Amino acid sequence: TLHRVRSNITMVRQGEFEETFFVILGGRVQVTAEEADAPLGRMGPGEFFGEMAALTGYPRAATVTTTESALFLEVTKEAFLALVDRSPAVKSVVDREYVERSLNNQLARMLGCRPEEILDRSPLDLVEMEDRPPLASMLDLVAREVPGPCDLRFRRPDGGTLCAIVRASPVFDSTGRYAGALATLLDMT
Repeated sequence: TLHRVRSNITMVRQGEFEETFFVILGGRVQVTAEEADAPLGRMGPGEFFGEMAALTGYPRAATVTTTESALFLEVTKEAFLALVDRSPAVKSVVDREYVERSLNNQLARMLGCRPEEILDRSPLDLVEMEDRPPLASMLDLVAREVPGPCDLRFRRPDGGTLCAIVRASPVFDSTGRYAGALATLLDMT
């Protein structure tokens, strides 16, 4: 279904149980969450939201509000899942965004910051200076094999430290080429 909406209209609200997926065809939106002091981000044409609720059935993780007149394509859960099932390219994009958004949101919560404060930053920027060499070694090694765990200290914006045991696993694209790493952190603070 196509939706043409005015500025300042809430498209999805955090905590609501809905399972539709939206593609922004025109206009811009702002993403907010009750626990965040500032907006989590802004999105525009070609970007999408609602995939987490459509994939999991969990309540909406954020509120999305238009910041100008906008045009959206709303896709039902059934149509969305069928599209993801039939198109490896769509599945790849949705999987990448889902993982990135959920993991970045969780890491930001652990560090006490907003997700946009860690986006596009090297993991090396997030740890204490003394912990950069072991993390760099882990990141280099994970392209070839699964390295052992590493104890790291992450810097929080408030000056505090998050002590964590970090494990990393390689991620490969559909052709089998190394595409990056997925890390798990166990908070030991």
